[in-house]
Amino acid sequence: METLNLEKWSDPLWRICNLYWIQDEQGKKVRFEPNDEQLHFYKNQWYLNTILKARQLGFTTFIDIMALDCCLFTPNFMAGIIAHNLEDA
Repeated sequence: METLNLEKWSDPLWRICNLYWIQDEQGKKVRFEPNDEQLHFYKNQWYLNTILKARQLGFTTFIDIMALDCCLFTPNFMAGIIAHNLEDA
């Protein structure tokens, strides 16, 4: 069994790439792996970000995972999700 590496756990990108699981298009549980567009956004994010109508690039999932990670690992961090209908929420 691998020992706990605190240096890895302190890196948000490592956590995003290793701790979170999603359902793929076929409904199969898979580890989340950011795509090129998501990684570009992550590496270039600012305190105020705009993502222009990026359909099918997985930004909703990526932002949700980033928010979850911040809620779990950042003291006093809160996040909320607003969706256009209850099913998508």
